[in-house]
Amino acid sequence: MNKISIILTIVFLLITFFTLIAKSKNTVVKNTTELQSTQGKSSLLLKRLETIKKMDKSNLNKAELACLLEEVRTINKHLIVIDSGLFISAGALIVILIVLIFLI
Repeated sequence: MNKISIILTIVFLLITFFTLIAKSKNTVVKNTTELQSTQGKSSLLLKRLETIKKMDKSNLNKAELACLLEEVRTINKHLIVIDSGLFISAGALIVILIVLIFLI
């Protein structure tokens, strides 16, 4: 019984993996223009952050400094949203698979 459950788990994972690859190949073409636009936006935001860092802030009053700080925070939030994603290392993937095998 244990061998059957392991084989079924492996087959299920392989089927899932190959269908994800097939879907990703179709979406790569569609997402290239979106990726270029987000890369352009992120590069503009990074350039703005660099200019803020290079600014001479000694001449600014508290209100202007607060405004700059708020702008930096919003830029950082936008960069996090643009670059968000789920990354799983190979070690974590192996641990997840081992746990799944032991639970079944």
